[in-house]
Amino acid sequence: MSPVMSGYESGVFSYISVVVMMLYIKHCNGISTHKHNWFKEGLSYSLPLFVALALRVIIGLTLIKLYGGHFHHLNGEVDIIWLQGIKEALLSLFGKNLQRYVLYAQAYFPIKIFVSMAALFILYIVIASVRQKNTRPIVLGFLVLVSLFSQSILQGAVMPYRTAQTIGLFVGFAGFLFASEKSVLHLKRKYVVILLLFLSFKQGIYLHEVLALNNQRWNNEEAIIHNIGIRLYKDFDVKKTVVFSCVSYDHGEWISEQVTAVMPDYKKWFYSGEKVFRKTKYIGTDVNSVLEWSSLAAFSQSQMKLYFSYCGYDLNVLNRFTEEDAQKYRIIAEENHMKPFEIRDMGEYILVCLNNKINGE
Repeated sequence: MSPVMSGYESGVFSYISVVVMMLYIKHCNGISTHKHNWFKEGLSYSLPLFVALALRVIIGLTLIKLYGGHFHHLNGEVDIIWLQGIKEALLSLFGKNLQRYVLYAQAYFPIKIFVSMAALFILYIVIASVRQKNTRPIVLGFLVLVSLFSQSILQGAVMPYRTAQTIGLFVGFAGFLFASEKSVLHLKRKYVVILLLFLSFKQGIYLHEVLALNNQRWNNEEAIIHNIGIRLYKDFDVKKTVVFSCVSYDHGEWISEQVTAVMPDYKKWFYSGEKVFRKTKYIGTDVNSVLEWSSLAAFSQSQMKLYFSYCGYDLNVLNRFTEEDAQKYRIIAEENHMKPFEIRDMGEYILVCLNNKINGE
């Protein structure tokens, strides 16, 4: 499942992690005794990545030159300036990732599993190096851990959970090592398997909590879409362009309380740098509004058109819709004192106000 899921945003980084994990299993569990083979073998596995990068640059620049375009990227952060202050940037990045993936493990169960496995893995590679009288387990083990955050290092930004497919791969890899016959921790395989089955069961329950909450979000938004769609078809000319202003959509108090809650009597753990939660109520998902996302996805409202079409309402929307446009129509909605979910014919277009927090209230 992880290789399939990682294809969306982190396929390359999952590939790197898998290669290093394979090298560890092969060269640190007695399969290979040659000291430097792992390095040469790793270089051979990296060749496809260099070829892919070269082809991307060559093909991209060729198309730009042929059609007279210019290079512009829409996705991905690059916060590290590699020739300036790299040491300070990496130290800061390490601290931010440490906070996200260690402190938040106190309330976020999947990350708690990862942190626990990582701690056991560090102990594992130290014991393996001592017993083998060889530094290879420590070196390759360190590379395994670094590879998990290769995306974060490349971008210079904290790795979001949705792109952290490498972590799922690592938990499976560590579980395999601990349960193997050559495990240096001397743990009986049946006990490790029982523990892994328990964690899978626990994760299954947790996943259903997340899906149930997201399903409630969908039910709420579907009701809004049907309400707006029926009114548009009944009272307005749907041949006109429909513009959606949705820069401050709120799920409502019930869903928000399931995601975060204030915890004054215990240490405050911050989620995404701004939300405070307590373990008893927090469900580890942000339950992003698809309505809000669709209104500005890929600098277009075409996703909103698909969203409404899925529910049976075909509309004309703006194919190009920038963040500046979003603020422009938000101001228009405010100046016209439009209420949440109000629809108004503006002459050349129809404006739908989905801001249920006008003026940030």
